[in-house]
Amino acid sequence: MFVELEDHTLLTFVAITPLNLITLMDNEGVNYISAGPPFIIVKKLNEECIRQAIENHAENDAFWLKLFFIASDNTNHFDMNQLNSTLEKIKAINDEIVNGQSKL
Repeated sequence: MFVELEDHTLLTFVAITPLNLITLMDNEGVNYISAGPPFIIVKKLNEECIRQAIENHAENDAFWLKLFFIASDNTNHFDMNQLNSTLEKIKAINDEIVNGQSKL
């Protein structure tokens, strides 16, 4: 499906049902969903369900739509160094909380 954001950015996604996920696993002969671009998961593949899912994913400045779209881009626009740096910062905050040293 195609989703156009308010700034006219055009994003593409795949909507899938839980039954489709099971079919994918069965077809691949695995007990998990293989790593790959994220799906928009809906109960039924109809306009109402897809619209509700897209509206939900579009909340908060379309954070989840943007993240899903970037994650599905195979041209390496996701900066792994920046991602690893952010994870290290989160780990440090979590370590402070666990060790009772948080300044929160």
